[in-house]
Amino acid sequence: MPDGDRFHMVNGANWFDRTVSADAAGIILSSLVINRQLWLYHDSGDAGLTQLYRMRDAQLWRHIEFHPECN
Repeated sequence: MPDGDRFHMVNGANWFDRTVSADAAGIILSSLVINRQLWLYHDSGDAGLTQLYRMRDAQLWRHIEFHPECN
């Protein structure tokens, strides 16, 4: 795990370029991984895992909505 309390994150796919807290960086990376897995299982036709990752994505977004850095 990297040391630090602020991280500069860049995602050219959605024009994101910002320095965020360690907490926000973890949330952002978790969201990207969950989204990737969701589409992987959706595209492979695995309905069970697709539903699981949809649920996890929704749970994380309920947390993100109230994060102080969400804007």
